[in-house]
Amino acid sequence: MISPSASPTAVSPRLRAARRRVAAFRQKFGDSHLYFSYHAAFPLALTPELLYKLWANFQTDQAGLALDIPWIAVADLLLSGLCREVGHELYEMDTTVRRELLNQLQKEQRFGSPRIQQLAEFILADIRSANG
Repeated sequence: MISPSASPTAVSPRLRAARRRVAAFRQKFGDSHLYFSYHAAFPLALTPELLYKLWANFQTDQAGLALDIPWIAVADLLLSGLCREVGHELYEMDTTVRRELLNQLQKEQRFGSPRIQQLAEFILADIRSANG
């Protein structure tokens, strides 16, 4: 017999905690910051410079509607419980939080798969330009 905790619909304690952290971030800062955090979840490692590039390049949804993300969203995200500093100006998100934000990005009608493709292309171009 399979225990209820092993069912495919069961939510792990880590996922519940990640969802609470994301919900608290949204409650504190609003939807525009949440949308920014979706985009920031795409790269594995975060720097303030990369986040400002994401902020500058992804100010609209797939329909061209403004997301109204303020510039302070970069600092708010880095200093929030969603990120932790792992080196000098180098940050990362908890794996479960990152996965949850990426799932929400995928499911959000304003973004979906096309935005994930755009993020992949943007990050690749940024890496190529950094390597000259």
